[in-house]
Amino acid sequence: FDLHWPQYCLCLPKSTKNVFWGLDNGKSLIADLAKKKLVNYMGNNVLFYSKNIQEKWKEEINVNSFVAQNSVEVGEPNFTKNRNTFINVGSLHVRKRNDILLKAFANLPQKIANNTKIVLAGSGIEEQNLKKLSKALNIEEKVIFLGYVDKLEILADLYDSSICSISVGQAGLAVSQSLGFGVPFVTHKHAVTGGEIHGVVHGHNGYLLEVSLDDKSCIEELKNVMEYFWNSRQKNELYIGCREYFDKNLSLDCMVQSLIKSLTD
Repeated sequence: FDLHWPQYCLCLPKSTKNVFWGLDNGKSLIADLAKKKLVNYMGNNVLFYSKNIQEKWKEEINVNSFVAQNSVEVGEPNFTKNRNTFINVGSLHVRKRNDILLKAFANLPQKIANNTKIVLAGSGIEEQNLKKLSKALNIEEKVIFLGYVDKLEILADLYDSSICSISVGQAGLAVSQSLGFGVPFVTHKHAVTGGEIHGVVHGHNGYLLEVSLDDKSCIEELKNVMEYFWNSRQKNELYIGCREYFDKNLSLDCMVQSLIKSLTD
């Protein structure tokens, strides 16, 4: 739902079915008012990225609305492997704040650090900086840079040995992917997101960090969260619960069914 796209200015035939997808609050109050006026004037159904966003807009619009959170294809997880890695899947960009992840790992108790590693499955402009940081923190042997990975069988194997998935500064499609593979997701409550962050239920299938990203204590908070999941790594019900939540709320089937309803109701 980007007002820069020209189709909002077109008078489409009434015989066609049109749905607005991705309505959310932006940085401009004027733009938000324009969106509200446009939705109510056009009378099209609206698809929201999450229930949270839908609830915020329900009092503002007078059209039918549905929820279809972004999702991805995943394989069947294996709940029998030894979990010994902290994983981050996606582009290596500054906004991901993987520097906080590395610093938190460097502060873990020796017993945990000796028996775990960080796996970064992605590529990007921040890769060399992260390699330098891991060397400066004396954990370079503990950080694995895999490069871009998109094959489901490889991703399944990576997630099956993961304690938790951590993306401090961004919560995008990796949320659905991680939960789909049965792995809890850790991010910051103010992480950059397209609405996917609402798939993380704090204390149930993941954790939302609260301390400001620019505060040194954020490293300590993340370290404590990593310790918690390390101590919980043998609780199969935690990981099975993540997959069950995905199946009920975030799967491609859920997304498609909502899309169908928005086009037929």
